[in-house]
Amino acid sequence: MLWKHTTLVYRHENTLYTLRGHLPLRNDHLSLEEDENTLRLVTHVPITLVSFETSLPWTYQKKDRLFVHGFQSWSDSREFTRQEKIPGLPPHLRFAYAMYHLEFYGDYHFYRYNRKRGRLHSHGWTLSGQNTSWHLVGSLDEKSAYTIFEHHPEGDYLRIIRDVEGWHLPPGETFLLSLFFTSGTLLEAQRRYLMAQGFSFLQTPKTSGWTSWYNYYTNISEDIVLSNLRSFKENHLPIDIFQIDDGYQTAVGDWLSIKPSFPRGMKALVDEIHAAGYKAGLWLAPFICESKSSLFHNHPDWVLRYPDGSPVIAGYSENWNGDFYALNLQHPDVRAYLEEVFHTVLNEWGFDMVKLDFLYAASIYPHSGRTRGAHMSEAMSWLRCLVGEKAILGCGVPISSALGKVDYCRIGCDVGLDWEDIRPARIHFRERISTIKAITTTIGRYPLHRLGFLNDPDVFILRENNQRLSFEQRYTLYLVNQLFGGLLFTSDNIGEYSLDILHLYKKQFPLAEPEILSLTHHHETYRFRPRSASLQAIGPVRVYESHYTGWIKLPFCQAFLVLNLGHKPLRQNLPDGLFFDPLTKTYHRKHYSLPPYGSRLLLAITPQENWVYGGSTEHLFPGSGFSFLEISQEKLFYSLHPQTVQRENLFLVSLQDNSLWFNGQPLPVQRHPFGFFYTHITLEE
Repeated sequence: MLWKHTTLVYRHENTLYTLRGHLPLRNDHLSLEEDENTLRLVTHVPITLVSFETSLPWTYQKKDRLFVHGFQSWSDSREFTRQEKIPGLPPHLRFAYAMYHLEFYGDYHFYRYNRKRGRLHSHGWTLSGQNTSWHLVGSLDEKSAYTIFEHHPEGDYLRIIRDVEGWHLPPGETFLLSLFFTSGTLLEAQRRYLMAQGFSFLQTPKTSGWTSWYNYYTNISEDIVLSNLRSFKENHLPIDIFQIDDGYQTAVGDWLSIKPSFPRGMKALVDEIHAAGYKAGLWLAPFICESKSSLFHNHPDWVLRYPDGSPVIAGYSENWNGDFYALNLQHPDVRAYLEEVFHTVLNEWGFDMVKLDFLYAASIYPHSGRTRGAHMSEAMSWLRCLVGEKAILGCGVPISSALGKVDYCRIGCDVGLDWEDIRPARIHFRERISTIKAITTTIGRYPLHRLGFLNDPDVFILRENNQRLSFEQRYTLYLVNQLFGGLLFTSDNIGEYSLDILHLYKKQFPLAEPEILSLTHHHETYRFRPRSASLQAIGPVRVYESHYTGWIKLPFCQAFLVLNLGHKPLRQNLPDGLFFDPLTKTYHRKHYSLPPYGSRLLLAITPQENWVYGGSTEHLFPGSGFSFLEISQEKLFYSLHPQTVQRENLFLVSLQDNSLWFNGQPLPVQRHPFGFFYTHITLEE
C-alpha cells in the first residue's frame, strides 16, 4: 500500500518531536513501518503521542456518493453527495451556542472541520460508491484510539487521522493503525466489516415498550407512570419493557435519592410493572453529575478536572440547572459509588434493563496515559461487567465503543415534537433534536442492526396531542422505526388515543422484521439560505429534502417502499405490475402520489387463475399477523398469530370469476376496473 503524507507528533522527556515523510519513519526514539494493512510502531524509549495522520490513494468516480458515519449516537450518518459539506459549528457564531457547550456533544472539540464541499469526514469506517457498488475502509482497532477518515475526492486520496492525544507508550511494539477493506452493497460491505471484528448476527427478538421521556420529560411521578401502565394492561398489549426515564431522581448524579413524587420508592413501581407482565427499565446517566447534585457539592474531587483544576464540562441542560460535568472514572470512590448504584437498581429495586445516557462524557478529555477512545472503550467494558446479564440500552455513546457491549443502542438523535428544529440546524449542530435527522440516520445505520447490538431508532409518536407533527410525519416515523429498528418504544399515553390511532398502534403486533431487499436514496441535500454564515443565524432555512424507494420481503408477497421526506407532494413511478395500498385499501398501477412527508408500503400483487393473496390490513407489514393462510379447492382457511391484536381485512384476487367459500358461505366477488376479480373478508379470532 502506498502510504503518504504521514506525520507523527509525540513527546519525550517534555520535548516535542515531529516525524514527517514517507514510510518507514525512524529516529533514535522509535520506528514506524508498514505491515500489510497495518502500521507498526516500535518505541525504544517512553513517549506520549500527540497526533498522528497519514493518507492513502482512494479513487472516486464523478457520481460517487460518500457514506459518512457520525461520531456518536446522536451524530448524523447517511449518504452524502460530493457537492455537500459538513460545516461544523461556525466559530464566528460561538456567541449563539457557547453557553450550551455544544462542542462536547460531538467531535468538534478534537476534530477541525474544514467546511469544504466533498471534504467529508467519518468515524470508524467510511464508504464511497453508488448503486450496488461501494468500497469500504474501516479501522479494526477503536479500543486504543478513535479513527477518522476524511475524504479528498479532488485529489483522489483519503486522509486518516488517529486521535492519539495523551496515549502513553512504554518501550515496545504497538499497532498504531489497522485497516480493513471490502466492497459490495452498502449493507453487505458494512456487515462484512463488522463480522471481521468478531461480531456475529444476534438472534435477540425485536423488543417493544414504553418510556416516559417524550411525553412527560422530567415532569413524571408515580401516578403518571401507573396511569400509563394501566392503559397498557387494560388494552392487553404485548409490549416487553416499561421504562421510567429522567425525572425520578432529585438530581443527575444522585441516583439513589428519589423525588417525593415517587412516595413508595422504585421497588414498588418495579413490582407493579412485573405484575402487569412487563420488564422494568430505568434511565441513568452514570458518567455525569449536575451542579446542584449532592455528589457535586460533597465530592468535588470525584469530578474530572483539567490540569488547571477546572472541571470538565460535558454539556448544558435547562432541565438540569445548567452545566453538567464528567466524573473521573479512574477515581476509586467514583467506581465504588457507581457499583453501589447499579447493585441497588438491578438487585434491590429489581430493574431488568438500564438505559445509560450521555456516555460520551467518559471520552471528552484524554488523561492518565489513555486516549479518548481508550477511556470510552474501558468505560463501556466496565458497564457491561456492572450490569451483568441484565440488559443495557446505550445512548449518547460513540458507536464503535458500544458494539458488542450493549444489548440495544441508540443509533440516531432524539426525536422532536416537530419535524425539524431550525435554530440548531442553522449553526450546523449535528447532535440536535430532529425528527427528520433521526429518520435519515436510522436508515443510514441500519446495517449495524443485530451486529454488536439491536438498533434503537428512538421513539415513534402517534398521539395527536402534545406534539406538532402531521399525521403523515408521525406515520413515516412509525413505519421507519418498525422497518429499520430493533427496539420500538413510544412515550404516548395510549389511553388518550382516538380509536383510529389505537388501531394503528396495535398493527405492530406481533413484532415483525421484514427483509429489506434493496433501498435507494434519492435527492438528498441540506440547503441553508441565505448563504452567508452570519445571516444563517437569523435568516430563513430550507430544510432537508429526500426520498427513498426500495423492495421489502413480506410473508405472502414483496412490497415497494416509498418514503417522501420532503415538504412537496411526490409522484412516484411504480415498477410494472399491480400494487395494493393497505392504508386506503385500493389497487394502483404505473404511479402513486404521496403527500408531503408521506410514506407507503405498496404490496406487489400477482393475480393468477385461482384465488391468491391480494393484500391485508391486519398488520403494519401485511401478512405478518397470520400463522397460517391457504386456499384449497376454492375454500379459504387461515389462523392468526396469538399476538395479532388488530383484525381488519384480508383481500383475495383472481384472474377468473371463480367462486370462493369461507366458513361454509360463498364470498361476494367484484370485478376491478384493472380487469381482475377481488373479494375480502373481515378477520376474526
